[in-house]
Amino acid sequence: RLILPTVEMQPSGGRLQDGGLYYTACHPQVLKCFPNVSWQGHLHDRYGQLVNIYTKLLLTKISFHLKHPEFPPGLEVTDEVLEKAAGTDVNNIFQLTVEMFDYMDCELRLTESVFRQLNTAMAVSQMSAVQCRLAPLIQVIQDCSHLYHYTVKLMFKLHSCLPADTLQGHRDRFHEQFRSLKNFFKRASDMLYFKRLIQIPRLPESPPNFLRASALAEHVKPVVVIPEEAPEDEEPENLIEISTAPQVEQQNVPDIFEQTFGPPNGVRDDRDLQIENLKKEVDLLRAELEKIKLEVRRGAAVPGVEEEAHGVAGSLNRVGNRRGGLSVGSAVHHTAQGPDQQPGG
Repeated sequence: RLILPTVEMQPSGGRLQDGGLYYTACHPQVLKCFPNVSWQGHLHDRYGQLVNIYTKLLLTKISFHLKHPEFPPGLEVTDEVLEKAAGTDVNNIFQLTVEMFDYMDCELRLTESVFRQLNTAMAVSQMSAVQCRLAPLIQVIQDCSHLYHYTVKLMFKLHSCLPADTLQGHRDRFHEQFRSLKNFFKRASDMLYFKRLIQIPRLPESPPNFLRASALAEHVKPVVVIPEEAPEDEEPENLIEISTAPQVEQQNVPDIFEQTFGPPNGVRDDRDLQIENLKKEVDLLRAELEKIKLEVRRGAAVPGVEEEAHGVAGSLNRVGNRRGGLSVGSAVHHTAQGPDQQPGG
């Protein structure tokens, strides 16, 4: 592996001055602490070359932060903290700028070595062998964005204090790092591996013009964005949005048992009310029919009695058919002729 993480190693009873987590690699100074591990032959293979460069970067990083504790491990500070770290002495500003140049050189040297090993046979960034080499570059992208911003600020500060000829070497070194960093950011932005892990900033087309003091206002600080990871206990997203799905109205399917035998005991429905109304109507028609029959027996000459009797009988027959068959029409007609008369007589 390119990175072998350990925590607060204590070789020979002493603690490494790392301030916490220290990433060890195959460096001779570190290997002396592990005499029982065989490392022979590993520093010259493809991974060993990257380990060697990465270890030098770690040593440079540790040395810088020990000398400048105001800079956190992530290098992110405000412009006020940078001004305080640089101070007002031009010699201190000059020296801090050189140290940041050295820091940036180590970062860029690692990126160039990684990309040099990514030949055509390992061009796909989703291969595990490629990802193992690309993983440390995520931190390199963050470090370089901060170092670039700090060196731009310090270079403008130096040009306000020293002649331009004195800083020609600084400008040349900055321009070389600018081209290398711009190429690194562009190539990393095109790789699928980095697109899902980090948002890489864009550098301007040309480096700042330090000979023009007003160009500092045109400088834009590059910002690296790390997407937030979803919490592990977060519920998975539903594949089907149940809440917005159209609700299908439930249709009342008639019960076959109730259709055949009626509703359960104690439960009334519309059919019960219809039966009661029919019963009342039958009772009224029967009463009216009896009244007519009684008048016929008495022999009362009531105009239209026979027609009325036939009408009542028809109504009663219709109700009887709805209830189950009360056919009384012929009986009413016979009664209307008189109890003593015979049919056809």
